[in-house]
Amino acid sequence: MVRNVDPNEGGLEKKSGGVNNDSGECNYHVVFRGRRGSGKIGGYEGIVTMTSYHNEEEFRALYDGKSEDKNHEIVAQGVSMERAEKLIQETSALSLVLSAFDSAYNPVDNTYVECILKMKLGNVVAVTGSVVTQDYIDFVDRLAHDCDFVDSETGRPDLSKIYEMLDDPRNEIA
Repeated sequence: MVRNVDPNEGGLEKKSGGVNNDSGECNYHVVFRGRRGSGKIGGYEGIVTMTSYHNEEEFRALYDGKSEDKNHEIVAQGVSMERAEKLIQETSALSLVLSAFDSAYNPVDNTYVECILKMKLGNVVAVTGSVVTQDYIDFVDRLAHDCDFVDSETGRPDLSKIYEMLDDPRNEIA
C-alpha cells in the first residue's frame, strides 16, 4: 500500500499523476525494495531499484494485480529521477554484499561462482565508494554456510536470516 507523505520527510511517498507524455520518454519513476526472501537464496532483501514508465496509467496497467508481489514492495512512485536515485543510493552496503552472494550462488553444487562474486563485489565497491575487504567476504561466506543460516528443506543458504542477525536498518529509507 502506498501512502502520501511529505517527500522532504523521506519514507514511503507518492506524487499524484505523473507526466502524461506522448514523447516516448519514461518520466514516471517507481522505486521498489526487495522483500525478505527475494532472490535465489534471499539475498535481495533491502535492495532498492527503480523502473520508469511513460505515465501512472502505464504503471497501473502493468503492475495492478501484482500488488501482492512477494519479492518487492513499492517505496515511492511518481518521483523525480533525482529522488529515485537518492533512494537507491541509500541501499545498505550489507544488502549490496548479500545480493552479490545471491547473484553468484550456484544451486547445482551449493557454491558461489568466484568470478561472478568478484564482479558483483566490484560493483558494490563502485556504488558505495568503499572497499569490501577479503575478511568481510570470508565472514559473509562463513555465515552463508553456517547451519543456522541454511534452509533445512532445501539445504541452500538463506541470506535473509543474516539480515536478522546483524540487525541491519535496511527498512529505514530516508
